[in-house]
Amino acid sequence: MAIPQDAWPERFKQTADPAPVPVSNEIEIAAPAEIIWEQLINTARWEAMYQNAQNIEFVDGNPSPKLKEGRTFRWDTFGIRITSTVQAFVPSSFIAWDGSFYGLPDTGFDLCSFFGLNENQDVTDIIEPHKSSVLDVYHLWQITKIDENNCKVVTQEAQLGSLAKLNNKILPTRMEEQHQEWLEGLKALSEGKFEE
Repeated sequence: MAIPQDAWPERFKQTADPAPVPVSNEIEIAAPAEIIWEQLINTARWEAMYQNAQNIEFVDGNPSPKLKEGRTFRWDTFGIRITSTVQAFVPSSFIAWDGSFYGLPDTGFDLCSFFGLNENQDVTDIIEPHKSSVLDVYHLWQITKIDENNCKVVTQEAQLGSLAKLNNKILPTRMEEQHQEWLEGLKALSEGKFEE
């Protein structure tokens, strides 16, 4: 089940030069959409379902851990600090956020350590440190009811920027594997809540 092309910002729509890291994962969850939604938008639950989401903080100072349209948050994922803003929010159905990482290799961000490379591997042809961001992402989630107590959840992400290109070249399946872990964690928490 594909998320419609009109859900994507122009810069991420499939063109002759598609986003370098488009991934799509899906899972069926035996729980109502409302329960799945509450787990997904509550960032205090993210670390319990996805170990790759850590240190989430909201820039608005509001202590609520829940996402809503327009809310900006910072978080650590894949070893870097991302700034994200919720761009679309349809309760119990659809959410999307963007994300950017502006760190540059000469500011202490160690690409070799990040990718587990040795210092002799040349990646300069991939790194473009003078672009507006090293990583620009768009992440969408769609919950579709199968029936009252069962749903299909699809998550898709596309990435642009030099770090995305490097990641795709060196670790091409990493994001897909991590997103599957996130879906499986969402399934476990949602089905656990539904059984309570």
